[in-house]
Amino acid sequence: MKILEDIKVNGIRVDTEVFSRLAVEVAQKAKFNEDKVNEFAGWKVKINSRKDMDKFREQFNLPILAKTDKGVTKYDRNVLAEYAKTCIGAKYIYDARSANRELSAISNVSSVVTQKSLSNSRIYPQYRRSVTNRIFTADPNLIAMPQSCREAVIPEDGNILIVADWKSQELMVAASLSHQNDLVQDIMNGVDIFIPIAQQANSTRKEAKIAVYGLMYGQTYSGLALALGISVELATSIQQVFLSKYPNLAQFLIETKDNIQKTGYAETAIQKRRIPIAQFGFSNQHNVNRGLNFTIQGTASDFTDEVLNSDLNAELNKISGRVIVPVFDSMICEAPLGKLEEASAIITYFMQKIPTDLGFPMAVKIKAGANWAEAGGLQDTTIFKQPEEINPFMRAISM
Repeated sequence: MKILEDIKVNGIRVDTEVFSRLAVEVAQKAKFNEDKVNEFAGWKVKINSRKDMDKFREQFNLPILAKTDKGVTKYDRNVLAEYAKTCIGAKYIYDARSANRELSAISNVSSVVTQKSLSNSRIYPQYRRSVTNRIFTADPNLIAMPQSCREAVIPEDGNILIVADWKSQELMVAASLSHQNDLVQDIMNGVDIFIPIAQQANSTRKEAKIAVYGLMYGQTYSGLALALGISVELATSIQQVFLSKYPNLAQFLIETKDNIQKTGYAETAIQKRRIPIAQFGFSNQHNVNRGLNFTIQGTASDFTDEVLNSDLNAELNKISGRVIVPVFDSMICEAPLGKLEEASAIITYFMQKIPTDLGFPMAVKIKAGANWAEAGGLQDTTIFKQPEEINPFMRAISM
């Protein structure tokens, strides 16, 4: 893939000072919440001590919500989140633990970046493939690092960083494969499909979204309920509401898993990559579920490969822009500030045209900012429609 080779040579520019500042800020947040826990309880609580957590729970009459296989009371994130709904002290514990985890992750990423970055403040990570063929970076793993650390990924001086990603990519793949055309059109038109599902199932939008994507990942009802901290009944209800609304997709999921069960293989729709599900190493049903995930997410990863083998970077180079790094369903790029609209049109053209030509219409979200964190969260989403063939890049700007 010609673009990936350019990416490896150019590296990723980073601001290493961001990590030091973040470490101080998060450490202060952790200490603040730990002090609030002690103030609330009236004694020094070791928040990672099971003995102290037992004492805290008994002091404030909190119920036992979960136990390990050996019958030991659990105090994981789901349990603490439930406690936090009625006990402010439990919320302090939850926030303190979260801050400590983030601090540890920042330290780990900072250490890797410091070791890997050269005098030009660039990192040259390794590029690997997930089991579904998604490209990801290692040393450091950009997708796994804390969201706050994304602030350290920056463009060249005078440039703006652009994040382009396919909107609801895996859901669009499943909708296209199942010929669920109304779902395709809803997503293309920017309709929020999760709100009516949540309303009908009496759940939150977040729960509905995670439950729907759980179907794409082959997640069981019990596994989904555990992940969301909700009842199995509610998890089941959300997914049934979605499947009844989109029957073609429901039938596709059944038939795909049946075929995987029968053949012992899972296959992507574009590049026809085929793998034996036995290599996942789980029980047969779990392997089948993983095979479904491979079919959908692997097909989505095919799009990334096709884009990385296109002329996208060559066209961006003409306006002094470039692709910085692919991150799962996103392309992180950069261009001169005055060329933002033109660069956005170029990126959108390739990211829409390639999957659309393969029979998978896609909407593309474009965000921009001074760094990856800002581009990922502070700018409004722009969805460009499929550009015309005549002068496509400039046509895309005006739409």
